[in-house]
Amino acid sequence: MPVPIWLSTTLGVVGVGGAAWGLLALGVSFRNTDLSASIVVISALFCVLFLFGGYAGVLAIRRSRGWLHFTTLFWLIQVPVLSSPILSYAFASGGFVTAWLQIYPPIHVGTNFFLGSTFTFNLFTSGVPFAIGVNMVALAVSFLLVRAHR
Repeated sequence: MPVPIWLSTTLGVVGVGGAAWGLLALGVSFRNTDLSASIVVISALFCVLFLFGGYAGVLAIRRSRGWLHFTTLFWLIQVPVLSSPILSYAFASGGFVTAWLQIYPPIHVGTNFFLGSTFTFNLFTSGVPFAIGVNMVALAVSFLLVRAHR
């Protein structure tokens, strides 16, 4: 199944726009935060992810060689959402609709919607509930792109 031009262009614009928005948000948060070494390292890693998304977006807009591979990988990175006292992770570039299940304390099911770019990464944070989730937008896009690979 070939990917329509309108879809690759849309994914490219979302990739570039989401990267720009994420990098801007990172820059603003640096102004308002005391920078420890761990914050700088984690922020640098997510900066690389946003830059990768921008690169994949440019490739998708131009439909350059490898665009499908890079764009698929970028969207797959955005699928999982995890929250626990040991490790929390979420990454979205352009927006997300997340369905999640909180396992402890009390069992709870919910959804989140966000338009923009965001990331969460925490290690060893007490009081954080254990929850797993899926970015439904990223999952749907990833599914389409993986099918296009075949």
